[in-house]
Amino acid sequence: MVRRSILTALVLGVGIISVLVATAMQRERRFQSLVARGTDALGRHDPGAAIEALSGAIALKQDSMVAYLRRGEAYLLRAPNDVRSALRDFREAARLDPTAVRPLERLGDINTKLARYERAAEYYKTGLGLDVGAPRVMYKLALVKYQAGQTHEALTLVQQALALDARLAEAHYLRGLCLVAQKKRREAVAAFRRALALNARLVDARTQLALTARRLGRVREEVAQLEQLAEETQRSEISAALGRALTRMGRVDEAIQVLDDASARFPDSTELMAALGGAWLAKAEVTGEAAARTLALRWLGRAEHQERRVGRPTSDTLAALGRAWLVEGNARAAVDVLQQAVATPPVRATAFDDLGGAAERLGQWSLARTALERAHALDLTRRPDACAARAARLGEVCHRLEDHESAAAWFDEASRLRPEDSSLVVRVVEAHWTAGHRDEAVRALYAALAKQPQDAALRRLAARLGKG
Repeated sequence: MVRRSILTALVLGVGIISVLVATAMQRERRFQSLVARGTDALGRHDPGAAIEALSGAIALKQDSMVAYLRRGEAYLLRAPNDVRSALRDFREAARLDPTAVRPLERLGDINTKLARYERAAEYYKTGLGLDVGAPRVMYKLALVKYQAGQTHEALTLVQQALALDARLAEAHYLRGLCLVAQKKRREAVAAFRRALALNARLVDARTQLALTARRLGRVREEVAQLEQLAEETQRSEISAALGRALTRMGRVDEAIQVLDDASARFPDSTELMAALGGAWLAKAEVTGEAAARTLALRWLGRAEHQERRVGRPTSDTLAALGRAWLVEGNARAAVDVLQQAVATPPVRATAFDDLGGAAERLGQWSLARTALERAHALDLTRRPDACAARAARLGEVCHRLEDHESAAAWFDEASRLRPEDSSLVVRVVEAHWTAGHRDEAVRALYAALAKQPQDAALRRLAARLGKG
């Protein structure tokens, strides 16, 4: 009897165990099926279906790091991004498997998106502590350092990431950004080119390459990159930038064609209006055509009106419109517009130069002096010929104002920058003589004659001063 009871118990036990095992296997199969469905929905960018399937999987197995991780990804896909739910799931995934790098990486990604750079960096550092050979995580740590303004540390980190995987196009792009921030533009160009060689669809890298090429004066490369961008993106601001670059290259007719075509697609783009007006202005200055002057004024006037209507006037548009009036021969209109341009920051030195020129035409010498002095202070290019020409103009303006001391100083500056120009030496000598610096005038004259003894203008001046 006892043996029969034991046997019965064993049979029952085996049956129960079999049922439990079968149930567990069924739950596992169900769990795996739900995870697979959720993963498939993620691949199809169907966050609703993914969340439903993965929530079912979590209900069956609440200690599954993978299910929480993938549901967090699904929450991020949902529009608008459900960041709070995603953070909750990624934190739970990280808690369930402290050795997993991916949940930490995703926590870092979300905090980067929220501009919580220090917190993002901590998550990435923790992930790197688990897997120091994770180049993508190291790149992301470099990115948050760059976004936090720590460019030197960012450059070191991104170079370490590239040492681990030189095929990371985004890392080459970030390296280029760091080099630009450190004024190493030639090295940055090489980095941007490498990024594009690995991934030609990196629009931001191509945009930065075009911008950096422009700053280096490589207009051909700038145009080549902008042409590619214009074809790929069909964006009005890219077409405007391409038109401006072509204008700077002297390919004005081509610029006008590009900008005309873009204006037909984007008729309300103020940037295109201004760029097209600038191209017509460049043509007017080269050819003197009245039609080009008219079109320059028309397009720049439209751009200025549009900017003023939306309450965002720009100095560049006002300055171009003022220059167009100057080319048209209307100095009074030019002064009015250019005074608005120089009162609207940020201001380029050329706006003050043009204001000075317009004021000179009207005989407004005090305004001309103020404008040209501001242009001189703002001109960071310090090109010798341009600075010499401006200094000579200031010398003439100061002479008109009977400020002979300042006139002499400005002519000295002009002659220093352009020492072979005998006409400037003549003005230097005359200015010092008028200012009462007779010894300085004679010294400058004879120093110039020693270099150019046959110069007729210098010899005439020597004869005139000798009589005086």
